[in-house]
Amino acid sequence: MTPAVIPAVIPTGGTVFLVDDDPGVLKALTRLLRVSGHEVRAFASPQAFLSEHDPAAPGCLVLDVAMPLRSGLEVQQDLAASGVERAVVFISGQGDVPTSVRAMKAGAVDFLTKPFDDSQLLAAVQAAPYLRGNFASSIFGRKSRSFSTRVEEGTRDSPTCGLGINSRSNTTQLTPALAR
Repeated sequence: MTPAVIPAVIPTGGTVFLVDDDPGVLKALTRLLRVSGHEVRAFASPQAFLSEHDPAAPGCLVLDVAMPLRSGLEVQQDLAASGVERAVVFISGQGDVPTSVRAMKAGAVDFLTKPFDDSQLLAAVQAAPYLRGNFASSIFGRKSRSFSTRVEEGTRDSPTCGLGINSRSNTTQLTPALAR
């Protein structure tokens, strides 16, 4: 069995949507992501992002947690409520365990606490479509079976090395289809 490999560079076509109310952070992260080869759309507020957001546009969302008027968690909820499957990487200067758990349970693919190393953000952005399970649909415009679906089906292309998660009992177990 060949393990799934995340390529070093995401194919072009995906945009990093960046939302942070701090102008200095927004400018620095925009520059970092662009220098690293990513197309970036930067927004100074959740309202600006939501008013211009195209759910069909491929890419991931880097989202600050604490912002005036609308928190990053509320933006994540808005996207989910409207059926948008967007990989979300949270960044926060005030991150705590309950907030990060809430974000991850709602589908975030990563949660970084400021200050973070540039390489942490770049790695999270590169991995985001894979971790969200929508790489094929976000980059190539076609549906892909989610990671959890591949695990439940026990397919050999799931990057689980034979381990699956039983969501009913929250236990890790050997996936029967891979036990052969």
